[in-house]
Amino acid sequence: LAEALVGEMKKMFKDTGKDVTKFNAFSAEAYYFQSPDHVQALFRRARWKSPCIMFIDEIDMYNLNRTGNSAVLQELSTQMSGNIDTDPKKIVIIVAATNNPQTLDGALKRDGRFGTHLYIDLPGFNDRKEFFGRKLSGHAIAGSIDLNRLAAITEGQTYPAITSAVNMAAWESTINHVPFTQDLLEHQIEVIMRHVENTEGKQLPEDEQRLVALHQAGHALTMLLMPSKRVLDKVN
Repeated sequence: LAEALVGEMKKMFKDTGKDVTKFNAFSAEAYYFQSPDHVQALFRRARWKSPCIMFIDEIDMYNLNRTGNSAVLQELSTQMSGNIDTDPKKIVIIVAATNNPQTLDGALKRDGRFGTHLYIDLPGFNDRKEFFGRKLSGHAIAGSIDLNRLAAITEGQTYPAITSAVNMAAWESTINHVPFTQDLLEHQIEVIMRHVENTEGKQLPEDEQRLVALHQAGHALTMLLMPSKRVLDKVN
């Protein structure tokens, strides 16, 4: 998201006289939210790198509320309120991401801070299909790839999860000197997205086997009863 915004910012500020190719994005590491002094250092870094976008991922993990990390919350709010510069050469745009917006303190959601909220849904069927196509285009694939099937079996998954599955399949193909096939990719999808363990050579006690079987049957039954494009083709 931050990188996409960088591209738009370069278009907006192409007439500023500054080399807009240097307009960049950087991530604010967790280190900067340990104390108010660290927050000040973060904003000094941002102004030094300006014009730029500062991206704070998973901002909810820093417990920025009045009952939690209140001192850091106050300093962040102060820095953001003072981060208004009419000179486009010095602009710092602050973007944060969270899966739990309800946990953020109201002070951060005010205009002038994080006043604009964008809700980004998980990728749909066609989005996943196109994304798989792009990711796989850079790999030497043995045999044909069914993009429709890949999109169907990854419903509810994110782009990073899909990227991890493709990268791990490519890595396994290289390390083990085996062809990069759809079966290999689907195996990595099961490992990364469904957390299916390799149980070869292992023998679970009967009571554990029963619990696992009931659990997996519950997943399968839910999938059959819920409206979805995802196809039930295997119960592990």
